[in-house]
Amino acid sequence: MDPAKQRDDIKPQPTAEAIAAAQYYQRRAAECRQVAAISIDEESREEWLRLANQWAYLALHAQRSTGAT
Repeated sequence: MDPAKQRDDIKPQPTAEAIAAAQYYQRRAAECRQVAAISIDEESREEWLRLANQWAYLALHAQRSTGAT
C-alpha cells in the first residue's frame, strides 16, 4: 500500500485540552440560553442569545479544529 495514502486515512486525535475547551464553550452557551429564558425584557433576552451563539460558535470551531464531531 502507498504510504502517502495511509497518512491521509489517519484522522487527527483531539487533545484533552481541545475537548475541554469545546465543553467549556458549550457550557457557557447553555448558561447564556438559560439566562435568556428567564430575562424579562426583549433587549436583554436578545443580548443573552447573541452571547450564546458566540459561545456555540467557539465550541463548534474548537470541535472542528481537533477533528472531533
